Amino acid sequence: MHLWFKVGPQIPAWRTYTAVSTDEGESWSEPAPLVPGDAGGRGPVKNKPLILGDGAWLAGAFRAESGLEHALAQRVRQTFLLDHARTHAVFLPYAVAYNRDAAPAAIARVAKILGVEDAAQGLYDLNVRLGLTTGLKELGMPESGLERAADAVAGAKFSNPRPADRSDLFDVVTQAFHGLPPR
Repeated sequence: MHLWFKVGPQIPAWRTYTAVSTDEGESWSEPAPLVPGDAGGRGPVKNKPLILGDGAWLAGAFRAESGLEHALAQRVRQTFLLDHARTHAVFLPYAVAYNRDAAPAAIARVAKILGVEDAAQGLYDLNVRLGLTTGLKELGMPESGLERAADAVAGAKFSNPRPADRSDLFDVVTQAFHGLPPR
């Protein structure tokens, strides 16, 4: 039996450890780092590992810093009890549009992958093609909640290529609420 767990105050400082039990969990080996010296919380803590033909284990890892899109989507969906994935899908084109001039190389890579000139518009069009909601209004957020949504994010700390003040946040939330193509 294998156990994986993460330790640390914030994701960038997390360390993943593993321990083994040979007696159905009655006792455990001393915890050992999954990857010595590594930070960020890797390994099969969330995702089940695949056992390959040669006996090796393959487990997904996820590392991300919270940028504008993530801060907006997480706080707005929690505030208004909106669908998790669909809220992220709605905000992504607007966050990309907002960061267009501050992260041109990254935005250009996204546009190239999508085969479009404008990454934000390409992501918006992808949502449309997939039949996904393009606006928070369609997810059930009330228009009276725009100020509350901006306030919820304005108090959060997040890294982003372009600083965002409360006025910027209100503008992005308002665009995402109406679901029109990103500006």
